[in-house]
Amino acid sequence: MERRTIDKSSNPDPLLPTLTEPYVGPSLFREMSEDVPIKVHMMPKTLEDAINNFETYLKSTEVMCENIQKDKVEDAEKLTQQELQDINDQIKEARDYIYDRSSITIQSVVDKLKSLQKKSGLLLQQKLKTPIERVCTDLAKLCDTYAKDIKKIKENSSPLLVITKREHSVVNIEIQGWDENLTMNASHFNKLIQLYNVWVNRRKSRSRSYYDYTDSHLKNCIARLILRYHTFFGTESYHGVGLQGAITPRTFQYLSRHFDVTMECFASPLNCYYPQFCSAFIDTDRFFGSCGSFFDFYPQSGSFEANPPFTEEIMNKMVDHMEELLGATDLPLSFIIFVPNWTDCSPIIRLSESKYSTKVLILNAKEHRYVTGAQHKELRPHRLEYDSVHETKVAFLQNKAGSDKWKPTDSKIEDMKRVLANESASQWE
Repeated sequence: MERRTIDKSSNPDPLLPTLTEPYVGPSLFREMSEDVPIKVHMMPKTLEDAINNFETYLKSTEVMCENIQKDKVEDAEKLTQQELQDINDQIKEARDYIYDRSSITIQSVVDKLKSLQKKSGLLLQQKLKTPIERVCTDLAKLCDTYAKDIKKIKENSSPLLVITKREHSVVNIEIQGWDENLTMNASHFNKLIQLYNVWVNRRKSRSRSYYDYTDSHLKNCIARLILRYHTFFGTESYHGVGLQGAITPRTFQYLSRHFDVTMECFASPLNCYYPQFCSAFIDTDRFFGSCGSFFDFYPQSGSFEANPPFTEEIMNKMVDHMEELLGATDLPLSFIIFVPNWTDCSPIIRLSESKYSTKVLILNAKEHRYVTGAQHKELRPHRLEYDSVHETKVAFLQNKAGSDKWKPTDSKIEDMKRVLANESASQWE
């Protein structure tokens, strides 16, 4: 995603960035490095799961060390004998630790794994720096090749043949030529229809003609939207859905009532609360209310909510854009931003230090809630929301007129904490 922040081509592919230097995206490099020697689940539900995760990590560390020493990883820097001995000692100590299950807990095993990652894991990351950079570069080149191929195909593309079938609370979307049937819950399917109708009525009110407002066009728009986000998230269940996590509807209600928030800076037709929003994919999302990328959005006034993708490069660009907007107008302008409270992350620190910062609120982990990024597929209402696993920083960036009009007073902030903690908003209406 961070490569899109440096993509300067005039007509980029919506998903695949063009080949722009630097080829090694810092965010992708970090993600790949953190998965050395293997990606592990840090929120196990049972002690058995925690131990299995730990054992998998230890075994993967051993295999990775062996592959590096036997030159099975191209361009990897070999471990010294002392480094190899240190890693083996750490593995032995870790296995001894989890041997006595009567004295360990889920959290202690997770903490032990994190400690091991900071030692042997960090060392392996350093040894694999060159191979990881090569993979990042190869991926950048591959994206560029695929983007060019897709552009050629799109020039000769025709409307999709789409069939939708409702079965109780599920809508199946069948697309001719597509082997996999896509599904979503009926409530979100109905939401897309409503958003589409709002878009159609808005265009009609402006006397703009359009070639097709038929049911066929609606189904095509929905199918293309679902295909786009299905690809964006990844084909595995729940992969990538963290990018679509959202604050709860009652939080939006509170922001609307007390801060006149009317629009989201980072949303999609699948997770939006308001009928107009900014999103990543104007080509598929515009039929459902998207105004396009936030970075191409230049409001002179208004109150907005922002829950950006938690990628450092995107959050940095977000702060830059907000400060530019706030400094360019004397009309009331306000942004309420929700991000993880990462204390070593530059853009998150900037939110507190900005000259436009009027209030910063820190919410403890487990004491506030979010809506799952897979809300359009979830069929169990009680699974739509989850307790946040990390602290959240809520930052108010406002110009003077915005602060005068929508001042985040102490009483409003205390009420907002309660709403975020899943208490009923009715008592503050």
